[in-house]
Amino acid sequence: MTAIAAQPEASTPFGCLNDDVVAEILLRLPSADDVLHCRAVCKAWRRVTSSPVFVAAYSRRHCPLELIVPLGAMARERVLDTIPLLLTLDETRRRRRCLQAPHRRRYSSMASLIGSCDGLLLFEAQPGSAHVVCNPVTKQWIMLPSCRDSYVCGFYLHRPSGEHRLLYLSDDQHGSHHVYSLEAAEAHQLEQAFPADIFCSQRPLDCLNYRGKLHWQQHPLALFSCNIQYRVQEEDTSKIVAFDTESETFRRISLAPLINRNPEERLCLTETDGKLAMAAIEQGSMDLWVLQDYNDDGTWTRRLRVDLPHPWLLPVNAGVHVQDMILLEDCWNHSLCMYDLKATRALEQIQFDGHQPVGIPYSICRNALAFRGSLKRHAFFDRQDPK
Repeated sequence: MTAIAAQPEASTPFGCLNDDVVAEILLRLPSADDVLHCRAVCKAWRRVTSSPVFVAAYSRRHCPLELIVPLGAMARERVLDTIPLLLTLDETRRRRRCLQAPHRRRYSSMASLIGSCDGLLLFEAQPGSAHVVCNPVTKQWIMLPSCRDSYVCGFYLHRPSGEHRLLYLSDDQHGSHHVYSLEAAEAHQLEQAFPADIFCSQRPLDCLNYRGKLHWQQHPLALFSCNIQYRVQEEDTSKIVAFDTESETFRRISLAPLINRNPEERLCLTETDGKLAMAAIEQGSMDLWVLQDYNDDGTWTRRLRVDLPHPWLLPVNAGVHVQDMILLEDCWNHSLCMYDLKATRALEQIQFDGHQPVGIPYSICRNALAFRGSLKRHAFFDRQDPK
């Protein structure tokens, strides 16, 4: 007698269908919450909706690249405004949803969003304090061990190991760094990047992730570096610091010529035509410099010089990684806009309601990040104590 064939698991509506057909059907679900509910139906559906292929396909179809903007009172209320970066969407759909920041009694109500990586968000209460990593789509979170006298300056995916890691800068007067792995739940010290004898106690500003390398236009090691005789060299005080997230090594890159000679000049790292670039904005005009050969500091060339539509348009930061675009802020009209570097024009502005009347300049956005939601499951969330 032949063995009885295994019956499809559970009496689900699609119990007789193979995984590929089920995946194609579930890919049509309009919201991530619907997918999460389907994961609880049976093991087969959980397997299908948790596979890397399904997660990637669903993100491409239903999770647009978004701009996350913490704004004043909204940030204090743990609400993060999200704006899809799709130029075809109207203003109503562009402001279609808000993300709730994690809230726990042990965590300060003044948490700040400081990082985004692979569908995950990183929050901190204050520089050098506890950090929280959360997936706003699956609503999972984990509180990380406190690292006293250290400041997070990078959040990245280490592709050789598949681990999500945090890069810390230590306040030890030497500018040393260490890395903490979410998956391994352990840290390791990096070799000394550069000799330094002056330390800046502020957390490094937002970095640009270009081809798996983090780049800072302002970083203590770039601002306060010195030679082996511990004498600060003028030519070293204004350089880009790059961190290779695979080899976990540092490099310094010289700025483009004629840049940073005026204290009123505002700089912004970006990417255009697949190359590292830097926008220099001063008094309503912008120069775009492109590093033609990434391995040769001497190949900076000025690609263009344009007049901006408003003299008070300033770059927000390097945390918005959209190729051929930079995010500009109009402090007078309390609005943001994406500037197209190829078309040399500002796209439709995004207006925000503020507590100050129009005509009084103030910054509405100190930290904006590009983000794409993900249904990816991470085992490190299981370590979090639900209490």
